[in-house]
Amino acid sequence: MTKNRSIKQFLSKQIASGKYALGSRIPSERELMSRFRVSRQTIRSAIGTLEQTGVLSRQHGRGTFVQDPAVTQGRVSRAIGFLTPLLEGPFYGGLVQGIESELSGRGYGMLLSSYGAVVERERRAMAEMADKGASGLVIFPSFNSCHNTYYRKLQERGIPFVFVDSGVQGIEADVVCTDNVVAAYEGMRALLASGCRRPVFLSGYFTTGSARERLEGCQRALWERGLSLPTERMAEGTYTEEAGYAGMQRLLDTS
Repeated sequence: MTKNRSIKQFLSKQIASGKYALGSRIPSERELMSRFRVSRQTIRSAIGTLEQTGVLSRQHGRGTFVQDPAVTQGRVSRAIGFLTPLLEGPFYGGLVQGIESELSGRGYGMLLSSYGAVVERERRAMAEMADKGASGLVIFPSFNSCHNTYYRKLQERGIPFVFVDSGVQGIEADVVCTDNVVAAYEGMRALLASGCRRPVFLSGYFTTGSARERLEGCQRALWERGLSLPTERMAEGTYTEEAGYAGMQRLLDTS
């Protein structure tokens, strides 16, 4: 169990038992930090989760108080935000359909934003969804996603989020994705078993987590055979058919 969840359960039990009655103030962040020996960010994340459900209310300059969830029910959102770089194609469309179907079955709506792989638009979409009171976010990061500061702000506010396809360096969060390392490793082993000795690696931007993991898997399989993958047999590009064609043509010409 994570420290965040342990603190949340502790506070929930104390409230349910009457230790912290309706309208009373819970211990300060500093007191909770000392009790659980964790960072302020962890405390804020745990409190933020209870605040999202209407159990707690932070009052600037006064502290955090226990309240009746029914009082704030009208203000607590029953929607999950989904941020994606694109909407075109079956891959992205399938994600939207799957998420929407799951949310609908659980009584949630969906806030959708296609940010076009533009850094500022992604950051703004995250901020807008958080300000609208989204219960959580599903984020499909792009090759240039690097909002470490803002992701941490989401965590401090207690807004849960999960990454899809790949994570973002420097941010600890759940990621739903293929095991890219194992998949690439097994694929390269099969290729080598067929007699190939000069494989090439064609990918989208190497800055994405999925690309780095796939390259790691390929290199691991090659190292086991005493082989390598020099940079001249690697190519990256945009996620278009034209870029893929051009990259493979260059690899074929140089390999």
